[in-house]
Amino acid sequence: MKKYKQDEQNKIPPPITSVSLKELLDHNYGPVTWIADGLIPDSALTIISGSPASYKTWLILDLALCVATGKQLFGRFSVKQSPVLFIDEENGLQLLQARVKLLHDDTHADVRFTDLIGFKVSAPAIARLIDVVKEHHIGLIIIDSLVRIHSKDENDATAIASVFELLRAITKMGVAVVLTHHNRKQGKDQINLAQEMRGSSDILAAVDCHIAVTRNRDDDTIIVAQTKLRTACELKPFRLRAVKDGDGLSFVNEGEFLEAPTKSKRLRAQIIEIIASAILPLNKKEIESLLKESGAGCAFNTLKSALEYLVNGGFLYERKGKRGATYYWITQITDDQMAQITSNQNSSPIGDKNPD
Repeated sequence: MKKYKQDEQNKIPPPITSVSLKELLDHNYGPVTWIADGLIPDSALTIISGSPASYKTWLILDLALCVATGKQLFGRFSVKQSPVLFIDEENGLQLLQARVKLLHDDTHADVRFTDLIGFKVSAPAIARLIDVVKEHHIGLIIIDSLVRIHSKDENDATAIASVFELLRAITKMGVAVVLTHHNRKQGKDQINLAQEMRGSSDILAAVDCHIAVTRNRDDDTIIVAQTKLRTACELKPFRLRAVKDGDGLSFVNEGEFLEAPTKSKRLRAQIIEIIASAILPLNKKEIESLLKESGAGCAFNTLKSALEYLVNGGFLYERKGKRGATYYWITQITDDQMAQITSNQNSSPIGDKNPD
């Protein structure tokens, strides 16, 4: 880490160039281009994340074969046909061969595979990779997986940023880079799919596109959710079905995924609605009482967990009152609001001595 900081300090800073507003507006930058239309941007960094056994490798193999042959991805997304380099640091050629045979029968598809070569991102390694890109006219590089191609602490934002800075040299050549990444162990609730990725939040910040895949083992379907897209609006989540037919396997697009709200999600929505319609911030006892009045009563511990989730997710703000109660509001709670709460409690003959 010290060596990295020293190297950074010794770097010669690039010249600072700028364009005027008029130059910015007058310049024709051309349309946004795609490797897979609307799903995976061209000349960009994309991460596909998911839990183990969520079909990540199957999906990126399908992507590689579709891009190499010009075939629509999942029967929905038009692709930019180009040669593909698949850097495999997870499975080995024997397993990849078995999977490719199930997915595809065109032996002339222009995909090249590396075989557990111990590729690690560094300036010399990227220089060699650029040589391969030029030699074989590669338009898409797929890397399985992020954790295998560096030796940094993935929770260290500065260290992980250096990995993506080097990978940017590839995208600046007009080549798309897609990496797989693993999720943390799933908890009971998810604040959002992007935050399920392991490691520093700088991983999400560094990429141009993030796609989360979630497997439903009950019916062997995969939910694909584009949680970040720098160049356009994110697509709505959609469902794929893994269809095994004889000696083959394919992914069939089943359209938009409409998630049924769970009981905990409904409770959180009701809590936000109650607080948003209140005049002043509310404490747990007050929220509990109003939930009961609306027919949505719940156990106190369930309410406590829901409030913690909403605060941690940035949906609500909390602040301690003078009597030990915690108050909740949809924006930061001001001193004036706390003064009004205290005033109301002092003037109320039935004030709760322990409202928390």
